[in-house]
Amino acid sequence: MAESAGVSPAIRELGSCAKVRVVTWGSEFLPGTVAALSSLAGVVALRTGPSDWLLVSETAHGVAVNGDAILRVARDALAGDASVRAVDVSQALAAIEIVGVRARELLEKACAVDLHARAFAVGSSTCTRFANVAAIVLRAGDEEFRCYVARSHRDSVLSWLNDAAAEWPGA
Repeated sequence: MAESAGVSPAIRELGSCAKVRVVTWGSEFLPGTVAALSSLAGVVALRTGPSDWLLVSETAHGVAVNGDAILRVARDALAGDASVRAVDVSQALAAIEIVGVRARELLEKACAVDLHARAFAVGSSTCTRFANVAAIVLRAGDEEFRCYVARSHRDSVLSWLNDAAAEWPGA
């Protein structure tokens, strides 16, 4: 562990990553819809507000699940519930993965959220500002985080992360 203690986190943009935003008005969106979405392996529901969700799927058995597939399953599960709207935002948001023993420390440089495991367990997500950009942060593993940011801010966030990680030796 001492050898890897100074190693810079790996930072990369995730390629095809389906993202669907769901807004509810008094509907019981979860757990019924998430149970139906579990038939699409790899779909994760991130609560982004009291009535707002981001459904994300990176891959299912090595094949990317597209936003249309998530929308189809969500609409079937909701079966005409007029108090729910789902929109494919796959092209609007970029997904950035930060992995490594210093990932949490790197993110905490520009994020006001306590990302320690006792406060932000694996599977937790939150909406916050990250390097002056609105972001959704997900703790995907012990040393693995994902940030979802507006695609127009992707280059700025990637540049910031790489600059901030420069204090540690290369991965």
